[in-house]
Amino acid sequence: MRRYIIRYLLVLVVIAVIGCGVDAATAPPQAGPPDSVELITPQTPLPASTAGPDSTGAGARLRALYDVIIEAEWDPVTREVRFTARILGGPDVFPELICTTTDWDFGDEFSVRVVPGCIPDRDEFPIQREFHIEHSYEKAGLYEIRFSRGELAADPVLLVVGGSD
Repeated sequence: MRRYIIRYLLVLVVIAVIGCGVDAATAPPQAGPPDSVELITPQTPLPASTAGPDSTGAGARLRALYDVIIEAEWDPVTREVRFTARILGGPDVFPELICTTTDWDFGDEFSVRVVPGCIPDRDEFPIQREFHIEHSYEKAGLYEIRFSRGELAADPVLLVVGGSD
């Protein structure tokens, strides 16, 4: 019960931050080193300046077929966040998702782009549906996390990195 109350309070804080026009990516970090995380999927869309993928072209076509979710898990030993992105739905073989870049943006001025080597005759290979990466945060705070695989992008989520004062 306590976990749900804390989650509810964090959602209220996020809604208040978004409602006040504060960009989550530029919100001031809290004091102290990170010691926990909470991933929040906003129930209301993020402000236009932080909106997700383009709603036209290939991105819109892929979003009609696939859904992408982001998950986060805190490792207290390594003090890193392990992110997982999952591609759900759609066909297992889809050429536009086989030989393309994978991008992560951690909301703290760090991002990662993975550019694969292309495989000839890639039309017959199944798409990769799960992606993992670890990242450590220097400070506690509120961060906007983004993931994309080519033109297919997840809706941004907010990560609350907690710290001790």
